[in-house]
Amino acid sequence: MHLKQWNLVHLLMYKRDELANFGIALGDEWLVVDDNIITSSCPKTAPDVAFQLLQMLTSTEKALEVKEAMGY
Repeated sequence: MHLKQWNLVHLLMYKRDELANFGIALGDEWLVVDDNIITSSCPKTAPDVAFQLLQMLTSTEKALEVKEAMGY
């Protein structure tokens, strides 16, 4: 599997450098969507991942409806 970008904000700098040496593009974004793969920076992003997945599986409108109903 080849991801264009991984979201590894929480890694120590030396680990980020080590992964970059392998050609992995590291991002500083909270959430990254690469085709049908979602990566995030930490467990705290779980709601954002869930809403992104809901949007991908249904529609943007449905995801916004659920997000609003849940108070986000």
